[in-house]
Amino acid sequence: MNTKKALKVCFFTGSQSLRGGTERACSDVCNLLVGLVPSVVILSQFSGLNSGYPGSDEVCLAELSDKKPEGILGALGIMLKLFLHVRKSRPDVIVLVESISFLYVLPLFFLVKRPVLINWEHFNAKATLGRRSRKLARWLASHLSDRIVVLSDADNEIWRRQYPSSEGKLVRIFNLNPYDAKLSLPIRGPIKKGRSNRVLAAGRLTKQKGFDLLLDAWATIPDDMRTGWELRIVGEGEGRPLLQEKIEKLGLGSQVQLDGHSDNMADEFLESDLFVLSSRFEGFGLVVVEALSFGLPVVSFDCLAGPGEILTHDFNGKLVPPENVDSLAEALAELMVNESLRHQMSKNTPVGLERFSQSEVRYQWLSLIDSVSNGRG
Repeated sequence: MNTKKALKVCFFTGSQSLRGGTERACSDVCNLLVGLVPSVVILSQFSGLNSGYPGSDEVCLAELSDKKPEGILGALGIMLKLFLHVRKSRPDVIVLVESISFLYVLPLFFLVKRPVLINWEHFNAKATLGRRSRKLARWLASHLSDRIVVLSDADNEIWRRQYPSSEGKLVRIFNLNPYDAKLSLPIRGPIKKGRSNRVLAAGRLTKQKGFDLLLDAWATIPDDMRTGWELRIVGEGEGRPLLQEKIEKLGLGSQVQLDGHSDNMADEFLESDLFVLSSRFEGFGLVVVEALSFGLPVVSFDCLAGPGEILTHDFNGKLVPPENVDSLAEALAELMVNESLRHQMSKNTPVGLERFSQSEVRYQWLSLIDSVSNGRG
C-alpha cells in the first residue's frame, strides 16, 4: 500500500468531545492510522478541541465552532466554514463520520479539485433517529461519495436495496475492538468476587437501547430463577426517569441497579457473568464485542444491524427475535440457571474476535484510503 505519500486525511464529525460509540470509533480508527498516514485530523462541527476518547498526540483536533450550530442559519454557517477550511488546508481524503454529515459537503463540489469523500455510516440505513434529513444525506452519499463504509453485511444489503446508486461504492469494515491490545490470549473470563451473580447491560438510556423491554423481561423471569442474581444497567441519558419509574412499578428495586455512567467498563465486564443487549436497533453493537472479549456469554435481540454477525446462537450466546420480551426472558433464565452452559459459552467467546482486531481493521482502512487516493491520482 502507498499511503505513506503526503496524504492528508480529515475525519469530519459532529463533536469529538462527546462520549458515544461514534466518537469512540472515530478516535480508534484515527489512532490506528498514526504513523502510516502522514496527517490525520479530526475536524468537529463544534466543541472538538478535547476528545471524549483521548488518543495519540499525533492526531490533530480542530473545530469549526465552539458552540453547537442551531437552525438553518447554523447549518449554512457550518457549510461555509467547512468549505473555507478545506480550501485552506487541502485534505486529500475527508471521512464523513455519520451519513448526515454529507449534507455539509455539497459546496465542496464547486472546488476545482475536491477531496475524496468517504461516507462512514454508523447506524443501519433504516434508522433515521428522528431526522428525516438523514435519508436525504444517504441518498446524496449514494450518488456523490467516492466510497461508503458500513459496519455490517446486513447494512451493506440495506444500502444496496434502498440506494441502488451505492452499488460498487460499499465497503464493510467492522468497528475496532477497543480491548484487543489490552487483553492477553486466551481472553479472560469473568472474575468471581464473592458477590451475587450479575447480568450486565450498557448503553445510553434512550428508547433505542430497549432497557424498558429488558426490565419487562427481567420481571417475567420467575422469582426463584432470579434469586442470587442482579441486573446492572450502566449508562446515562434522558430515559432515566421513565426507567426508574418502571423499576419501582415492577417492584425490581432490590435486584436492578441503575447507577449511571461508568469510567471503567473493564471492571464492569470482569465483575459480571452475563451480558444482555436489548436494543431495538443498532449500528453495529460494539458493546457485544467488548463483552465477548471478557469471556461473557451474550443474550441479544437479533436486531438490525450487527449482533447477528457478531454472535453465533447457542455457541457464544443467544439470539432471540427482536423486541420479543418473552424470548429474551427465556434465554436469560436458561443461562442464569445453567452454570455449565455459561461456562462452555464463555470458553467459546474468543472465537471470531480476530475480525475486530487492530491489525484487521487497520489493514482494511489503509486499503480503502490507498485505493481511493490512487484512483483519484
